[in-house]
Amino acid sequence: MHETAVHLADSGSAHVLDPAVAADGVDEVLGALLPRVTRWHAVPELPGPVTLRATDTGDVWTVHPGEPPVLGPAAGSASVEAPARDLLLRLWKRTGPDPRVDGAAATALLEAPLTP
Repeated sequence: MHETAVHLADSGSAHVLDPAVAADGVDEVLGALLPRVTRWHAVPELPGPVTLRATDTGDVWTVHPGEPPVLGPAAGSASVEAPARDLLLRLWKRTGPDPRVDGAAATALLEAPLTP
């Protein structure tokens, strides 16, 4: 479902993605794909923890550096904030509205390949 939503955005579809579904997609990228990132790409080098916040759902994730990076308790001083749909598209390296990015670790996370 999440990949279909990303492809609908790629096609320019006017489909509106429910924020809860988009947040679940962010959770999938960070919780399921990120731990397996070494299957597809080099491990992203993060200079510190990064907290991602979905401004429309209130969901929060913190990615901690490691081999591979892992989700953990909130502690990141670097942050990314945007509606869940925009976070999902950015994690899949799609264009869209720019999220609010604060810190070098947040920039590194967004630039790193995280999906197949």
